[in-house]
Amino acid sequence: IIQVSNGRDALIAIQKNNPDLLLLDAMMPGMDGFEVCKRIRMSKKYANLPVIMLTALEQKQNIIKGYEVGVDDYISKPFDSAVLLARLNALFRRLQVEPIR
Repeated sequence: IIQVSNGRDALIAIQKNNPDLLLLDAMMPGMDGFEVCKRIRMSKKYANLPVIMLTALEQKQNIIKGYEVGVDDYISKPFDSAVLLARLNALFRRLQVEPIR
């Protein structure tokens, strides 16, 4: 698990570490999660990287925007950790990756 505090550092961490999954917050300093997702989706290398957006922005236009920039799933805050884990494992099942325990 690699954690960063802003969008610019997220892009750097993605390039350095080749993650299996990306959890983004929509409202990050420096560059929001929508822009981070949009930028990584421009690269063929990250076209299939699963991206889940965590956010307190529940308005329909924000959810639509997330899917339009390439988010695979959208989870509103506050969220239940068991629900998040279940969604992550469902995604990993589809990708045929080991589940999180």
